[in-house]
Amino acid sequence: MLPVLLHHRVRFIILGGYGAMLHRVEGLEPTTDIDICPLLDDANLGRLRAALDELGAEPFFGETARSTSLRDLLANRERLEQTKAVMLVTEWGALDLVIRPDGISRGYLTLEPTAEIRPAVDPGGNPVGFDVPVASLRHIYISKKDAGRPKDIRALRHLARALVEQVRRPRRAGATSDESHRQGADPKPRCGVWIDSVGAPCILRPHHGGNHRSRTSRVGPT
Repeated sequence: MLPVLLHHRVRFIILGGYGAMLHRVEGLEPTTDIDICPLLDDANLGRLRAALDELGAEPFFGETARSTSLRDLLANRERLEQTKAVMLVTEWGALDLVIRPDGISRGYLTLEPTAEIRPAVDPGGNPVGFDVPVASLRHIYISKKDAGRPKDIRALRHLARALVEQVRRPRRAGATSDESHRQGADPKPRCGVWIDSVGAPCILRPHHGGNHRSRTSRVGPT
């Protein structure tokens, strides 16, 4: 599926369980579909229609399958913008067009600035030889948390641990405070990060006012 989308130059960002797999999150349940959030402009929707035609895509179930054809839906941008998601079956498997991801206010436009390019993998996690755009781990966490389905809730702890590790990693890989001083850089304030009782990543940030109190916050949408 993904090579066909890339061949047609469709602009999209991967979300969901497959997106988490691309971030190498461990402990997740196997996923049977791929969630993509496409850019909703006329040119990109035209490319998306061509790609889905090549894939033989058809709506799986729900209001879309009963009320309109996929081609008609993709040709009607205003209607599509009011659609939360379109579940499709193709000759190569299930593909979900996530138009309005849970917890992501502007869909593709919100995801794109922090999206990453990562190697695509097969169901076993093995690279398949091409790269794809994937939402940031933080946005995948937010969308899973806001979706609130049982399988999403079960995934939160694994996503949170991976997100915390991602936050910590640059600190370990970078210069120490003493090295930063020697290089003339401003030292970064120390932060603590941990997992709370419900699996949400929390960050301890220094307070920058006149006193030296610290404050805590959960990772979430800005």
